[in-house]
Amino acid sequence: MLGMMFTEFMEMVERDFGPDRLDDVLEEAGTRDDGAFTAVGDYDHEELVRMVLALSRQTDRAVPDLLRAFGHHLMPTLSGRHPEFFDEAGCAFRVFENLDRVIHREVAKIYPRAVPPRISAERLGDGAMRLHYRSERAMGDLALGLIEGCCRHFGESVEIDREATGDGEVFVVRRAGPR
Repeated sequence: MLGMMFTEFMEMVERDFGPDRLDDVLEEAGTRDDGAFTAVGDYDHEELVRMVLALSRQTDRAVPDLLRAFGHHLMPTLSGRHPEFFDEAGCAFRVFENLDRVIHREVAKIYPRAVPPRISAERLGDGAMRLHYRSERAMGDLALGLIEGCCRHFGESVEIDREATGDGEVFVVRRAGPR
């Protein structure tokens, strides 16, 4: 998993729960080198899972809620680091359509060992889209937070239905108002 995911998670924990909580999470999770992750490094995703579990135990917040909040936290970082993807797209649905075809392909070029989730997008008319999320890491709650964060980035009000499937999850995103 990309180191940026680790550094951003630690930033979220420090911002939302304080530096002492971050130290406690890293200690409980038993991360390598006491959490000395770099944004360009490549790390076992299980370390991030242990960090999320530790934060959940220490704050009494459910893991799905923390992952979703992490997705919300990540979106401004992603749009800030890669404005070309977001500016060119102009709306959340176009970003979703470009995830596998453009964005994840670019990630694979820059980070050859990266294994991003697979997300296929299918338009269901002008106001709705079906996103099929597949990942060996099974972080659908993080995906939900990113979807919501992307829609918020574009000022789009949406309703999202979610369903587990045999090979991942499906999110149906419907615009709640005119675009």
